[in-house]
Amino acid sequence: MCRLYMKRQECLNEEKVFLMSKWNPTAVLGLALGGALLAGIACAPAASEPGSQTPVVTRTPIVNTPTPTEEPQEVSNLDALLEMAKLDIMTRFDVEPESVQLDSAIDMEWPDASLGNPKLGQSYAQVITPGYKLVLEVGDDTYVYHTSMDRVDFVSKNGGPAVALTDEDKAAIVRAALEWAIVDQNVPDYGLLNPDSIVLSLEGIGVIEIPELEGLNFVILSAEEVQARANESGDFPYVRVSEVRQNGTVVEISIETQMAAAEDSEIGYLVGGGCFLRFEQVDGEWAITEQPGACWIS
Repeated sequence: MCRLYMKRQECLNEEKVFLMSKWNPTAVLGLALGGALLAGIACAPAASEPGSQTPVVTRTPIVNTPTPTEEPQEVSNLDALLEMAKLDIMTRFDVEPESVQLDSAIDMEWPDASLGNPKLGQSYAQVITPGYKLVLEVGDDTYVYHTSMDRVDFVSKNGGPAVALTDEDKAAIVRAALEWAIVDQNVPDYGLLNPDSIVLSLEGIGVIEIPELEGLNFVILSAEEVQARANESGDFPYVRVSEVRQNGTVVEISIETQMAAAEDSEIGYLVGGGCFLRFEQVDGEWAITEQPGACWIS
């Protein structure tokens, strides 16, 4: 036994010796099992309080779902071309687009970019060009258009003129062309002309009455007479109108200013120029139907 007067550490050592000397296997085993049981209770998670719930974490998978978008409504080429043709009829003939009806639309493969309706003085890409031949109706009138897939070209009204051009028609067309070129000052180098005596050469047009325009006097000469006058009197500017051609109801001509040079002239002139014009009868009068075609400067 531990004596009271011994130091505490010495007492513990003595007690330890005493216990070892009294070793009992059964007691030791019981102590070991008890310690293990106490350790398990200490390490176990604390019990939940009555009425409480353990939170459950749910993982929701992330799915990348594309946002639906509206598909744009496609407008067919034919619908767009019809609208373009209707707008042209409205502008050209003062017709309401709502009154225009489609008679037929024929798929075409034009041999080149002229769409089967070439203009004087213009060149075209020599490629097969898909498009349509459109026939439109407004009351009793019929309008024909040739198209590619992105443009329309007016061809004729009512299938073309009922009769061939008369000399009066040709004179009216030449007069309208001269008014546009000289009076309205659209042709290049119009200022070189002498308004008191403008020489006018008509090639391929035939004999017509001398046009009358206020403040202008014209002298009509053939190509041979123009050259003879230059040889005799010296170089001079003149106006040349030529290449009358009908395309349906449309008449096309070229008008230009040129310098007539004597055969022995030593001067090289860089003057003059011209344009191709398209005419159509509107309310019985010949008028330019659209902006000039190809223009050039000499």
